[in-house]
Amino acid sequence: MRVFPYLLPSEDCVDGQSWTMLVESEPIDLPTALVDWDYHFDLKLRRTVELQPARIRRESGLPADAPLDLAVVWNASGSNLSGTGTRHKLGSGESEACDLQLELAGADLGGVLTLTTTIVLASRLDDSPPAAPRRAGSVLWMDEVALRLQGDSAQFPMAVIDFGHTNLPPDAGWHLQITGGLESAAMGALLLLINESHEAVVGSFESAARPKPAQRAILSAVRADVARTLIEYSLECEDFEVAADYPEGSLGSACSDVFEKVFDGRSVADVRLLREHSPGLFSSELQARTSLFREI
Repeated sequence: MRVFPYLLPSEDCVDGQSWTMLVESEPIDLPTALVDWDYHFDLKLRRTVELQPARIRRESGLPADAPLDLAVVWNASGSNLSGTGTRHKLGSGESEACDLQLELAGADLGGVLTLTTTIVLASRLDDSPPAAPRRAGSVLWMDEVALRLQGDSAQFPMAVIDFGHTNLPPDAGWHLQITGGLESAAMGALLLLINESHEAVVGSFESAARPKPAQRAILSAVRADVARTLIEYSLECEDFEVAADYPEGSLGSACSDVFEKVFDGRSVADVRLLREHSPGLFSSELQARTSLFREI
C-alpha cells in the first residue's frame, strides 16, 4: 500500500462507477480482455464519477477554493504510448457528478490498456497547512482498470486495403506480411492486411468485440492462420531457437512466444522434421493446437 506524505480524503468521498464501452452505439460493461481486438478497432469508453468536492478539500486540509482536477490517463503496453484522455475541473459544491468520455484510436493501442482515474491538485499552493498537499499534481484519489487487448493474437498492427490494387490474390480475405529479420522490431516487421473488398472479413473485425457466430469463426480462422504463418516463417529461419535471447518486442520474440504456445515442450528440430516428412500431420497438429473453431 502506497503511503502519501500528506492528508488524503476518505475513500467514500468518491464513487467511481464502472467503465463501459460503446459497441455499435450500445454500452456494455468493460471486460477484462478483448481477445478478438485488433488495431482497426477504436475504443469509445464512458464512466461516471460521483464525488464530494468540498469534503475532499476539507479532509485533505486544503482551502475551499483549492483547484482540483479529475483526470484520466491511459497507457498501452503494446505501443508504449500514453496520454491524458480527459480532464475536468472540480467545482466547490458538496456533491458533483462527472461524466467521463474517452475515444482512443486503435492504432495507438495494443497489449494491456491501463486507465488511471485521479483527483489531483491542479496548481501549487504555497500557503497550504504543513500536512496538506501543496505541489501541483499531488494525487488525492486514484483508481486503475486494466483491459487486455490481445489474447492469443501476436502484437502487431493491421491495415485495411484493396487487394485488387496489389499483387495479392484479389479474393483473399487477409494476408500476414513479414519483413525484416528475427532481430527486427515486431511492430515494424509484421502487418496484417485485410482485404477491404471482402465484406465478411472486414465486418468480422469491425464487430470483434461482439462477433456473431459466423464472424467468430472467421476471426478464429485468422488467428490460426497468423499462428501458422509465424511458425512456418520461424522454421524457415535456420538460426531460429525458442530459447534464444531475442530483444523484447522483436520479431524473434513474437515467433518464440507463438511457437512455445502452439508446440509447448517440443524442440524446433522435432517440429522441422514433422513438417518435412509428414506435412499433412503437421497441418493437422497446427489446426488442433491453435484451437481453430473451438470457441464457436
